[in-house]
Amino acid sequence: NYLNNFSVINGSLPIMTFNKKTSLEVEIRVSRGKGYVGSESNKRSDDTLGTIAIDSIFNPVLNVAWEVIPIPASTEGQERLLMEVDTDGSTSAKDCINHASSILIQHLSFFMFDDATRIKAIDNEEANQAIEIKSTLMKSIDEMELSVRSHNCLQAAGIHQISDLVSKDESEMLKFKNFGRKSLTELNEKLGELNLKFGMDISQYMKD
Repeated sequence: NYLNNFSVINGSLPIMTFNKKTSLEVEIRVSRGKGYVGSESNKRSDDTLGTIAIDSIFNPVLNVAWEVIPIPASTEGQERLLMEVDTDGSTSAKDCINHASSILIQHLSFFMFDDATRIKAIDNEEANQAIEIKSTLMKSIDEMELSVRSHNCLQAAGIHQISDLVSKDESEMLKFKNFGRKSLTELNEKLGELNLKFGMDISQYMKD
């Protein structure tokens, strides 16, 4: 209800000039809005003859000045933000800053929430993968279900765990006695099933 919540802030603003003394009756339409609205947008199809549409400025903030000043006593390069906000009197500068800050926080909160959730999900997934890989690396080569020839070659070479195996590269494996290309192909297939391969750096997985 505009009648109960209406006051003229700039009552001294002249709206017209008369060349002679006369009487005048004026009907003024008041509305709510945001920012700036041009006169053309304020025209209505049902306006009576003689209606004059004018520009509207709903923004209560007239001017904003800001300055960033270093804090002399700060040892960490901290700074102070100084703001000067001028309004038309319909609201206080403090309320304007509070309102603008709340809008900014609402918009940024979506990005902060999504990013934080995504990062947390990635971290959890990577941690679970690391645990799973470590568990696999600690298993005995007996669990790989290798052929007797390949298994015996690894045993003779002192390779007892999968971690020992993936730490070697293919050229090293081919140097072991009785270990040939056929055994290498078999081990590559078995390691592939475990998402492992020769020449891996397993230090990141073997940490306590």
